[in-house]
Amino acid sequence: MKIALVGSSGGHLTHLYLLKKFGKHVIAGFKPTAYAKYNFEDCLVPNILTKRKNHLQLVKESDICITTTGLHRSIGWKFAEYIVTNKTYIFSISAIVGAVSNVVMNLAFIPTFGVIGAILALVLCELLVISYQLYSIREEIPTSDLFHGIWKYIVAGSIVCCCS
Repeated sequence: MKIALVGSSGGHLTHLYLLKKFGKHVIAGFKPTAYAKYNFEDCLVPNILTKRKNHLQLVKESDICITTTGLHRSIGWKFAEYIVTNKTYIFSISAIVGAVSNVVMNLAFIPTFGVIGAILALVLCELLVISYQLYSIREEIPTSDLFHGIWKYIVAGSIVCCCS
């Protein structure tokens, strides 16, 4: 069994636990940057594993893959979905579209609306990113399947919002 831990958001203790618990079956650690060498010397992986092609191959070959938000503040659970469907380029393009549109919208909204403008820009950019992702996978996964039963979450969220 091969277990891969991808990402690094606060994952130092997770890395140590997995290494201690599963030993040689775990590939977990940080790219050996100067910062990582100084702070996480006990959790470094060979630099060859951090190369894009090798990294994706490792994720595909692992029996268990745990992703975190360490991939430049990306959503870890989405990364695994794109790996499985060989759609990592969708993830990359959506991240770029989101970042660029956020900068543009911030420049437009913040001078006029202040903090509310920043919030509005962020929400609109997230909607843009998810719209692009849904459009890109529409043939593999029908949108109706993704939103089946969403009414339960809307009702629960509304109740929580009203009662808070």
